[in-house]
Amino acid sequence: MTVQDVYLLTNFLADKYQSRQISDDEFNIAMSSANLELFKTKVGIPEEYQVGQAKSRQEWQVTTKISDDMRKFVTEVEINKVGGVFPYPTDYGAFSSLRYSRILNNGCDTPDVRTRTIELVTDGELSDRLDNTVVYPDFEYPVGAWYSAGWKVFPKIIEKIDLTYLRIPVTPVRGYILDPATDLTTYNPLTSVQIEYPETLHIDFTYRVLKYLAINIREELLYEMANQRQIAGQ
Repeated sequence: MTVQDVYLLTNFLADKYQSRQISDDEFNIAMSSANLELFKTKVGIPEEYQVGQAKSRQEWQVTTKISDDMRKFVTEVEINKVGGVFPYPTDYGAFSSLRYSRILNNGCDTPDVRTRTIELVTDGELSDRLDNTVVYPDFEYPVGAWYSAGWKVFPKIIEKIDLTYLRIPVTPVRGYILDPATDLTTYNPLTSVQIEYPETLHIDFTYRVLKYLAINIREELLYEMANQRQIAGQ
């Protein structure tokens, strides 16, 4: 579906409930919110966590289907240390894994490259590990923690890490052309930004758009219909 298809469908459903037609700007605002909401749903909604059960109904890589849905956003990048931290990518959306590669010179023509996963811990756990002479972070068992500017990783001698993360989807936009004579608009594909999610998620995306628009136009029945479809996964 193009953003125009989503626009026509949402207007069709809104008209079914005798709501007013949705404006172009309102539609684009709703698409922006729906875009982030669907991403959050697939990554894992923390509001669904329960005591002793830090899991939501949908979560990154909990099923093959979700991994397939989000495959386009999986990004691998090499990060160099800057000012003592490894900064987050500008389009960083959700964490997947953090590793570093240690190259050992074993006297052979081919160097021995060993990859180790960096264990991410809380700030309190990091303090305990740094004070512990028995399990102090080393090249075999490196650790790291989240900070505002990026990750701190120990041992400090590590200068480069490999990050796999989910980037934020590009915000979809329905471009349009305004006719000043009639004050009407027409769809402009040249200035539009299409939905990045796979086609199988476009209906899910559309009902999220509809839910936000229903809030804006204060149409309770339309909101309930869209919300129930979303909850039921229809």
